Amino acid sequence: KLRLQQVLVVHRHGDRSPITPLKDEEFWQSQLPQPHVIEGIAKGTTLIRPPEGNPKHGAHGRGPFGQLTMMGVLQMASLGERLREELTGTLFTEERPLHPNRIRIMSTDFHRTIQSVQALLTGLFEGAQLEGPAIEIDVRRTNSYLIPDPQPRQFPTQLKR
Repeated sequence: KLRLQQVLVVHRHGDRSPITPLKDEEFWQSQLPQPHVIEGIAKGTTLIRPPEGNPKHGAHGRGPFGQLTMMGVLQMASLGERLREELTGTLFTEERPLHPNRIRIMSTDFHRTIQSVQALLTGLFEGAQLEGPAIEIDVRRTNSYLIPDPQPRQFPTQLKR
């Protein structure tokens, strides 16, 4: 009899504002989640960063640009809810319930990706206060190998550049 032992979820961030600054900065600022939403989804999590910090990447964004929008928070919380529903009874059972100590997370060190996983966890845990030790979000060394090429290559000759 087979039993599900582990699930690996790989996802990008939820909806975000454009990375490139545009004239309508006020509009994009209005699309970002309020501070109390950010604080709410961050509860029960802690970031693990290297002491020297991670290098900044060009896709980091500035101001309201390159940030997770409120729609992005809702998308990721919904994904967490769907994961909980799909995994209850298979991975999460009465004998082995969903618990923070059964979760491992790696993320790039961008606000939008960290907030995306925090929103996913909010949906996964039904928005409840997480009990016990905080879930660690490991952002060490991830900006060097988890970020897509900022100059997508479309032709073999471009690979030589």
